[in-house]
Amino acid sequence: MTGWNKNKKYWFIFAIILISLPVCSSEDTSLDLDLVKAVQMTLERSYDFKNDSLDVEISESIYRVTQAAYNPLFSLSTDSTYTKPGSSDVLDTTIDHQINAGISKQFTTTGGKVSIYSNLTKYDDTSMNSLNVSEGNNGQYSNVWGISLDQPLLKNIGPWSDRLAMEQSRLSLEDTRNNFALSRRKLILDVINLYFVALKQEKLVDVGIKSVETAQLHLDNTRVKLEEGLVAMMDVSQAELQFARQKTSLIRTRQFAAASMDNLKIKLNLSLNTVLNLTEIVENLAEPLDSTLLVPEALYQRLEIQLIQNQIRSTEMSVTMAMNQRLPALNFVMNAELTNQNNDVSEVFHVENEDYNVSMGLSWTIGSRIERENWLQERIRLKKLQNQLAQKRLFIEKEVLDEVRNYQALVEALKVSEKSVEVAERALELASQSYQEGLASNLDLIKAQDDLFDARNGYLSELMDLAVSKIRILNVVGREINPQLLVLKNEEEV
Repeated sequence: MTGWNKNKKYWFIFAIILISLPVCSSEDTSLDLDLVKAVQMTLERSYDFKNDSLDVEISESIYRVTQAAYNPLFSLSTDSTYTKPGSSDVLDTTIDHQINAGISKQFTTTGGKVSIYSNLTKYDDTSMNSLNVSEGNNGQYSNVWGISLDQPLLKNIGPWSDRLAMEQSRLSLEDTRNNFALSRRKLILDVINLYFVALKQEKLVDVGIKSVETAQLHLDNTRVKLEEGLVAMMDVSQAELQFARQKTSLIRTRQFAAASMDNLKIKLNLSLNTVLNLTEIVENLAEPLDSTLLVPEALYQRLEIQLIQNQIRSTEMSVTMAMNQRLPALNFVMNAELTNQNNDVSEVFHVENEDYNVSMGLSWTIGSRIERENWLQERIRLKKLQNQLAQKRLFIEKEVLDEVRNYQALVEALKVSEKSVEVAERALELASQSYQEGLASNLDLIKAQDDLFDARNGYLSELMDLAVSKIRILNVVGREINPQLLVLKNEEEV
């Protein structure tokens, strides 16, 4: 017990530390976040973006496999054959051992395939007759050197060979990369939209706080005037209603701000307990735009156009292949073999006293209706893609024009909002002064407060919308979205 009493205070300290650990781990973390950092974090932490990157790696691997099929291939195989005739004695049993080696190469330029091979065979005869031969087992080893050629003459030759399939595989890889770039652009655009929505709601909360403070000040002044007998009780009631409206509006604005901030945290894969301090400074950086220059740029740079163009090129190759497949199959086939047998394994590889075997021929297969229908189907697909390309061009042109009109309208509206805020601030000052002097009514002052509140809200909303509109124009034109440089000048003007 003495030892326990002596160390009791240390156990007490240890218990306090254990109790405090969960509390420390659940503390909220704070993070300063500007627009550039938000984009970087999203690209680094998004699982969808990582999966899209892995899809590109898979497509690159598939493309390498497609090319590797036309590299020289070396094959090596061995087998043993045990033979025992059913009507013979056990001593007539034979065992053959064989080693086969070969090199083959398929040529994409001609569509032909060449193979060079060698087959080495060892014969083990366990019969009694083989044991009575004094000179040994003649022909115990056998080797065959061979070369074969299969060259198409009509189908799959020259321009219609497998090089078209390789080109289609390259276009498929390019499409995967373009889709990855589109996915990246969409991810950046989404996080920027969420960032500015959260920032706007945060600024609107500040406006709401100022409006509540103004309403509170007016209510206090009205109550003082009531005590002095300068206003009626109706004026106090109106001031109380104004204060309640502003306070209710602030509560809703804070709710929207919290929800917008949570949406941004989820996009960044952050804990909802994280406290984000949005540090981006938004300025009025309006600049003139010329849609006549932006539309051609968009039609040239948009990846959606390039995707359809790649599909058209791939389908044109399919049409060419399908047209070639309508021809009858006519192939030139050649096979040449050299055979040598000897009791000594080293002698079978010599090129003397071999038996020669050379064969040549043609194969001809008349085409069927299937090839003609396939050709028709590919031409129909090509026409559909061409129509789709024309439609996509019109859609992109309208998309650019709509975004430019929206941007120009926001620029003009922002100019009006700036003046409206100035006018509303002066109007509130005059209304307050007139109310103090008894020259304006309580309703006039309340209306001036509401006008200033609406003017500030409108200005902040249009300022944030203008920043988002700039980014949307960068996106529809097909330029790189760089949060550090939100400039929309046309390339000729830069």
